Amino acid sequence: MSSHAVRHKRIRENPVKQAEKPANPIMQVDERTLPSFDEISALAKEIGPRLEPAVWLMACCGLRIGESLGVFPEDIVDGTLRCRRQVVRITNSSGKYVALYAPLKHRKEGGWRDIPAPATLGPIAERLPIRNQAGGMIYPDLFRKSWDRALKRPGLPDYNPHDLRHKWATVTLSNGVPIHEVGREGA
Repeated sequence: MSSHAVRHKRIRENPVKQAEKPANPIMQVDERTLPSFDEISALAKEIGPRLEPAVWLMACCGLRIGESLGVFPEDIVDGTLRCRRQVVRITNSSGKYVALYAPLKHRKEGGWRDIPAPATLGPIAERLPIRNQAGGMIYPDLFRKSWDRALKRPGLPDYNPHDLRHKWATVTLSNGVPIHEVGREGA
């Protein structure tokens, strides 16, 4: 647009040429600092049967916390997880926190992304969606508190839930999946 305006003498020079390129936000991830399969298994066991499916969805499919809390059994079909929603926390009109379903990050309402789902996820599908003891929705902050407690009991390093997403990407790339496919599936 700006070069068109310069050509047609609507502006003297293109202001975009003076803009500085933003710093690259890409962080290096050392795969040696990511949790091993045994550590993920210990964490999944320690976090308990209600939240365990979220750990495996994050580790095996690269989901974010809120996305893992929004998976239903019908979202896993023929080895594919169709990620359609995420759980977010909002403050209602009376000032209390409530959880609700929202569109995926970087997607519009009704958008989704398909992710290969290993057969090992089959048994957890019957334990979806993830609910609290009263049958209500769990929001990501509550999951994080359970995560932190589960790490401390067996003395695991201070991993954060996003480390499982990095682990998934690292394993997926090392198994020959092209980087543009990994980026699209994890977006």
